[in-house]
Amino acid sequence: MGRDQNKTKEQLITELDEMRQRITELETSESKRNQIKTTISFTEKDLHNLLDLMPVGVSMLDMKGVILYCNPALCRMTGYTIGEFTGKHFSEVPSIRAENISIAHRLFNSLKGEKTRKPFEDIYQCADGTISWSDVHPCLIKIGSKRRILMTHHDITERKQIEQALQDTSNLQRSLFAQAAESLVLVDVDTGALLDFNEAAYTRLGYTREEFARLKLADVEAKESPEEVAKHIERLVKQGSDIFETQHRTKNGDIYDIEMSSKIIQLSGKKYAQSIWRNITELKRAKEALKQSEERA
Repeated sequence: MGRDQNKTKEQLITELDEMRQRITELETSESKRNQIKTTISFTEKDLHNLLDLMPVGVSMLDMKGVILYCNPALCRMTGYTIGEFTGKHFSEVPSIRAENISIAHRLFNSLKGEKTRKPFEDIYQCADGTISWSDVHPCLIKIGSKRRILMTHHDITERKQIEQALQDTSNLQRSLFAQAAESLVLVDVDTGALLDFNEAAYTRLGYTREEFARLKLADVEAKESPEEVAKHIERLVKQGSDIFETQHRTKNGDIYDIEMSSKIIQLSGKKYAQSIWRNITELKRAKEALKQSEERA
């Protein structure tokens, strides 16, 4: 108090002004903080409205795995209502299949711990009992002080069905290829290597699959030289297809008459010769025997 009495009037006025300015600054700072809080609250309120408009499915989980939010697109994808998702642990929602629960737990635990959260494919059951697939992209977000897992769900059911149909067709073709009675061979037109073939192709010439895979077309050709085989392949590439007779040599040296039907195909932009080797040895012998019999008669 004594020190204040020693101050001049001007000093006291200056200090009073400084105090008023400090109070004003504090009030302004508090006002800004309140404005920020209001803005954050407004953003959180509008977040659901924004996610509701997204064309892909969206869900939000807390760090315990409870679903806090899902948008209408996710409901359309699955056929379930919002109430059948929200407020439930992800392992208890009707879309999850029993055999996938343990996998889902492992994925969720990894999502919580990893810095980089990779997309994954999810297979789920719709309300009508059908099975569908989605491509899920997770990310970790913070809302205020709370951590949340936000996931987008992209419907890939049609793509998976197409992939499955293609796989089924491929398996069927492979089965027919393997079980065909005639020898079927895929030849590299650049090297003459035997790239693919069925069981009949190598067993009829006395080779094992491993031995046959190391051969080239010229190695089994008995009628044409390697140079002639290369020129024949060049003509085949230009013509696109050809049917002709030749001879093949077995592993033990026997010679068979062969009718070869070849066609050029393209796989991933590269040309190959797809060939059917038909053993006509017995047919030619029968024709020759009939001819000789007719000549003697």
